[in-house]
Amino acid sequence: MNRCQYIAGTKDVLDTAYQDMVAALNEHGTISIEWKRKGKDRSLNQNALFHVWCGEIASQMYQRTGDESYTKQTIKLYLKKRFLGVEDIAFGKTVIEGQVKSSSGLDTGEMFFFMQQIEEFAFSNNLTLSHPADNEYDKLREYQHAV
Repeated sequence: MNRCQYIAGTKDVLDTAYQDMVAALNEHGTISIEWKRKGKDRSLNQNALFHVWCGEIASQMYQRTGDESYTKQTIKLYLKKRFLGVEDIAFGKTVIEGQVKSSSGLDTGEMFFFMQQIEEFAFSNNLTLSHPADNEYDKLREYQHAV
């Protein structure tokens, strides 16, 4: 193995990368490691798919329960709170506590990880999510499994 590249958004991927580095070190004696934060902001493609998924989850939950509180907006807030958390927002002497974190500051890798969590949530709740052709989420997932 001469070269490996990983997009690590989970501990499992980091574990795999670590195992590959140890194997390469044992084989070659020394290795060169480059580490960088994926600095590119989340893409419009990723954000658009996230919004589609929120609508799909809301629709399926409404069909199951008949509860009209399952809307695209409430699902979006729920998923962000569950997987991104909350933060306090301060301006001047005023602090607004416990505000749901925004996904707008995520980079592409962080957004990928967020979307993986949503996909796992949907799977565990027997919800179906669409995967349109040429979406960036699936491209990143395929790339990660290919390296």
